[in-house]
Amino acid sequence: MTEADVGIVGGGPAGIAAAIQLARAGHQVTLFERNRLGGLLWNANLVENYPGFPGGIRGPQLVRRMVEQLRSHDLLLLHRAVVAMREQDGGLLLETESGGWKCETVILATGTRAVRIRLPGLEEPSPAYVHTDVVELLAERTRAIAVIGAGDAAFDYALNLARANTVTINNRGTRVRCLPLLWERAEQHPRIRYRERTTLVRATAGERHLRLSWRNQLREWTETADRLVLAVGRQPDNALLAGFSDARLAELERAGRLYRIGDLANGSFRQTSLSVADGVRAAMDIHARAERNSRCK
Repeated sequence: MTEADVGIVGGGPAGIAAAIQLARAGHQVTLFERNRLGGLLWNANLVENYPGFPGGIRGPQLVRRMVEQLRSHDLLLLHRAVVAMREQDGGLLLETESGGWKCETVILATGTRAVRIRLPGLEEPSPAYVHTDVVELLAERTRAIAVIGAGDAAFDYALNLARANTVTINNRGTRVRCLPLLWERAEQHPRIRYRERTTLVRATAGERHLRLSWRNQLREWTETADRLVLAVGRQPDNALLAGFSDARLAELERAGRLYRIGDLANGSFRQTSLSVADGVRAAMDIHARAERNSRCK
């Protein structure tokens, strides 16, 4: 078992911001990220409300800047999945497949996981065809891509993919829940088509394409698509909180031993700027508590 001052689980904007701030303040930081650093920001077509970029900045570009800044600080970055968290000997133990890390304080920045819907005909969807993120599709060219959803993510994903592909946005209802500017951009884009009251009836995987059968209020039809993107919602990734009661979690948070930040804690307010602010605030609180404790000794 290895010991650490602060363990941060999740290397999205919230986790990165917390790690940078804590490292600046001289804390021993271990950051766990099971996949690539940057989280959902990799999917963003254009981030337009992050201060310092008047014309906006593409998500991957902002990630690269954050990661460059992170790597300039003295901290331990582990590309490992944390599979469980539990209390042990006055600390919190983060368990990975290669061992445990006992931490004085844990920051959970685990973000969200995509809501999956049943796809008739594809009981076990192939990852080669069905996606909930678009980062792995950004290199695709001249593909036919179907998106299911009608919120900010669906329209932002469509605008991102339509740079080099044709995209249909399929809304199962009639209400569009995205920002007006995203709707306007999608409506004017020559490679994006929007359809409402469109329900997927069946999906069949072929050797190279998907065959998608759709239904609206007037007819049914079948078409081929190279990829299917599901953008039907996300929910907090609370897996590491299993085994903790709400009362115990509240106690740990009041004591400054556990912090939940970023998309994990912010509900529908999933914004990069809010996640960064969460990370910095948690780090400053941890440092302030450490200073108070040192003065009391």
